[in-house]
Amino acid sequence: METDEKVSRVELTKLLDSLGIVAEKLGGECNLDRVRLFLMIAIQGIAEDSRGSDQGELAKTLDMQGPTLQRNVAALSDRGDRGREPSKLVKVGFDPTDHRRRLIVLSHKGKTLAQALVARLHK
Repeated sequence: METDEKVSRVELTKLLDSLGIVAEKLGGECNLDRVRLFLMIAIQGIAEDSRGSDQGELAKTLDMQGPTLQRNVAALSDRGDRGREPSKLVKVGFDPTDHRRRLIVLSHKGKTLAQALVARLHK
């Protein structure tokens, strides 16, 4: 039992450290919805054939209302949120096959952060 507790503590500490890295990169206002959104975009963006995460599907997957999702996407992109410095972790574009769909992909900065998180968890 003691070994399981130690492993759990180590894993949770790694997770806490990783979340601290995300919070630092997001600066200013960092909330759980924003962290969850970034991580979901990163997870979906790992596939080489990924064209990006569909904004509508992200809202459904994360059970997030449209305005909340849009505000968090703005904060993660180069637009920023409520006058705060933008984090520039994602880029927003349109699906080339359906211009009604907005696709969100990790920027170079976002990919670097995702890679740092994975490395931190494997330490």
